[in-house]
Amino acid sequence: MGVMCSDGCLWKGFTKKKQVTKVTLQTEHHIRLVAIDKDFVDYFAYCIEKVYGVKPSYKFRKSKNPNWSDTYTVYCRQKSVFTDIESFGTFSTKSWRIPFQILNSPNKQIIGSFLKGFFDSEGTVCAKRYNRYIRADSTNIKGLREIVYLLSILGIKTTKISKDRNCYYVSISNIDGLEKFYDNIGFSIQRKFKRLESIINEYRGKVIKNMGKNRGIHVGLI
Repeated sequence: MGVMCSDGCLWKGFTKKKQVTKVTLQTEHHIRLVAIDKDFVDYFAYCIEKVYGVKPSYKFRKSKNPNWSDTYTVYCRQKSVFTDIESFGTFSTKSWRIPFQILNSPNKQIIGSFLKGFFDSEGTVCAKRYNRYIRADSTNIKGLREIVYLLSILGIKTTKISKDRNCYYVSISNIDGLEKFYDNIGFSIQRKFKRLESIINEYRGKVIKNMGKNRGIHVGLI
């Protein structure tokens, strides 16, 4: 559901199907994710198969432009899966809202899993020396406010929602929030997870180092 509120796509429409004597219109139902990270689409496919017992299909597209990334597509055409996901609400780019079953869930693991899907799609991890944060972008400010609310349930404080041109964004920049994100949410995209892990490890390493220094000073005073 977190992916569906971001990079995931629900599509319903008609396609032409050629038969021996005529061409007929056939209704199709698609659940689709296109991304540059294979581990991301693999995990999305795993979730669909685990929940619905349906194995999605894959496509790989090699980029013709050396400056662009190759893409992986995972999709499912099962109408029953489409109908069930659609029943949780709207997932269009500018009007998606978090399903109330998740928004009101007392289960923090469910909340964490939803946020993982959303941040896999919309999250950016910056690990520069003096600029470390996780940031989420969306054109939907109402949906982003609900994301902030879910993060608060997990005890994660964020910056205020800001606007950059036609996009809204919110960040987690305090180390307490980054640690709680690491422990309770994480990423299925390994390049993002490792970047966050490096921030946490560096911080914890500094804490241990400082504790050692403080102990040394204490012993000297004794």
